[in-house]
Amino acid sequence: MKIIITDWTDYDPQNSATGGRYWFSTVYEFIDGEIRRHYNTSAEATWCWCYGRFGHSEECNECSGYIVTSIDDVIENLQFAKNKKNYTIKVQFNAKEAPRLFLDEKIEELIENLKKFQAI
Repeated sequence: MKIIITDWTDYDPQNSATGGRYWFSTVYEFIDGEIRRHYNTSAEATWCWCYGRFGHSEECNECSGYIVTSIDDVIENLQFAKNKKNYTIKVQFNAKEAPRLFLDEKIEELIENLKKFQAI
Protein backbone atom coordinates (compact mmCIF):
# COMPACT_ATOMS: atom_id res chain seq x y z
CA MET A 1 0.00 0.00 0.00
CA LYS A 2 1.12 3.55 -0.69
CA ILE A 3 -0.25 6.75 0.86
CA ILE A 4 0.56 10.09 -0.78
CA ILE A 5 -0.16 13.35 1.07
CA THR A 6 0.33 16.41 -1.15
CA ASP A 7 0.45 20.06 -0.13
CA TRP A 8 -0.75 22.30 -2.98
CA THR A 9 -0.75 25.53 -0.93
CA ASP A 10 1.89 27.41 -2.94
CA TYR A 11 1.47 25.52 -6.20
CA ASP A 12 1.12 27.41 -9.47
CA PRO A 13 1.31 25.30 -12.65
CA GLN A 14 3.04 28.15 -14.50
CA ASN A 15 5.87 28.21 -11.92
CA SER A 16 5.85 24.64 -10.61
CA ALA A 17 9.21 23.47 -11.94
CA THR A 18 11.64 26.35 -11.52
CA GLY A 19 9.53 29.33 -10.43
CA GLY A 20 9.24 28.71 -6.70
CA ARG A 21 5.54 27.72 -6.65
CA TYR A 22 5.85 23.97 -6.02
CA TRP A 23 3.73 21.15 -4.65
CA PHE A 24 5.27 18.95 -1.95
CA SER A 25 4.36 15.36 -1.10
CA THR A 26 5.03 12.95 1.72
CA VAL A 27 4.89 9.37 0.47
CA TYR A 28 4.47 6.34 2.71
CA GLU A 29 5.04 2.88 1.28
CA PHE A 30 4.25 -0.29 3.20
CA ILE A 31 6.89 -2.77 2.00
CA ASP A 32 8.22 -5.97 3.57
CA GLY A 33 6.87 -5.16 7.04
CA GLU A 34 8.30 -1.62 7.01
CA ILE A 35 6.74 1.77 6.50
CA ARG A 36 9.07 3.72 4.24
CA ARG A 37 8.71 7.50 4.02
CA HIS A 38 10.14 9.80 1.38
CA TYR A 39 9.35 13.24 0.06
CA ASN A 40 8.72 14.56 -3.42
CA THR A 41 8.21 17.92 -5.14
CA SER A 42 7.40 19.41 -8.51
CA ALA A 43 10.62 21.46 -8.37
CA GLU A 44 13.41 20.70 -10.80
CA ALA A 45 16.07 21.62 -8.23
CA THR A 46 18.37 19.27 -6.34
CA TRP A 47 16.13 17.57 -3.79
CA CYS A 48 16.75 15.23 -0.85
CA TRP A 49 14.08 12.50 -0.93
CA CYS A 50 14.84 11.38 2.61
CA TYR A 51 14.57 14.68 4.42
CA GLY A 52 12.33 16.68 2.08
CA ARG A 53 14.57 19.66 1.49
CA PHE A 54 16.42 21.29 -1.32
CA GLY A 55 20.10 20.49 -1.82
CA HIS A 56 22.09 17.57 -0.55
CA SER A 57 23.92 17.15 2.71
CA GLU A 58 26.12 14.39 4.07
CA GLU A 59 23.03 13.08 5.84
CA CYS A 60 21.14 12.88 2.55
CA ASN A 61 24.06 11.23 0.75
CA GLU A 62 23.95 8.39 3.30
CA CYS A 63 20.23 7.88 2.80
CA SER A 64 18.87 5.01 0.72
CA GLY A 65 16.01 7.10 -0.70
CA TYR A 66 13.66 6.63 2.22
CA ILE A 67 13.46 6.58 6.01
CA VAL A 68 11.75 3.79 7.95
CA THR A 69 9.01 5.34 10.06
CA SER A 70 6.02 4.33 12.21
CA ILE A 71 2.25 4.03 11.95
CA ASP A 72 2.06 6.95 14.41
CA ASP A 73 3.87 9.17 11.89
CA VAL A 74 1.44 8.16 9.12
CA ILE A 75 -1.62 8.74 11.31
CA GLU A 76 -0.34 12.09 12.57
CA ASN A 77 0.22 13.37 9.03
CA LEU A 78 -3.14 12.04 7.82
CA GLN A 79 -4.91 13.78 10.70
CA PHE A 80 -3.05 17.01 9.96
CA ALA A 81 -3.85 16.95 6.23
CA LYS A 82 -7.42 15.66 6.24
CA ASN A 83 -9.12 18.99 6.93
CA LYS A 84 -6.74 21.23 5.00
CA LYS A 85 -8.29 22.59 1.82
CA ASN A 86 -4.97 22.69 -0.06
CA TYR A 87 -3.98 19.10 0.73
CA THR A 88 -4.91 15.89 -1.07
CA ILE A 89 -4.58 12.34 0.18
CA LYS A 90 -4.30 9.48 -2.29
CA VAL A 91 -4.05 5.78 -1.55
CA GLN A 92 -2.75 3.04 -3.82
CA PHE A 93 -3.61 -0.43 -2.56
CA ASN A 94 -1.49 -2.36 -5.05
CA ALA A 95 1.06 -1.63 -7.74
CA LYS A 96 -1.36 -2.45 -10.57
CA GLU A 97 -3.78 0.37 -9.81
CA ALA A 98 -3.44 4.13 -9.88
CA PRO A 99 -3.57 5.99 -6.55
CA ARG A 100 -7.16 6.97 -5.61
CA LEU A 101 -8.14 10.28 -4.08
CA PHE A 102 -9.55 9.80 -0.57
CA LEU A 103 -12.19 12.14 0.81
CA ASP A 104 -12.82 12.95 4.49
CA GLU A 105 -14.99 9.95 5.42
CA LYS A 106 -12.59 7.52 3.76
CA ILE A 107 -9.63 9.16 5.48
CA GLU A 108 -11.24 8.56 8.88
CA GLU A 109 -11.80 4.92 7.94
CA LEU A 110 -8.17 4.63 6.79
CA ILE A 111 -6.92 6.11 10.08
CA GLU A 112 -9.05 3.67 12.09
CA ASN A 113 -7.74 0.73 10.06
CA LEU A 114 -4.14 1.89 10.57
CA LYS A 115 -4.76 2.08 14.33
CA LYS A 116 -6.06 -1.50 14.27
CA PHE A 117 -3.02 -2.58 12.27
CA GLN A 118 -0.79 -0.90 14.86
CA ALA A 119 -2.46 -2.84 17.70
CA ILE A 120 -1.65 -6.22 16.10
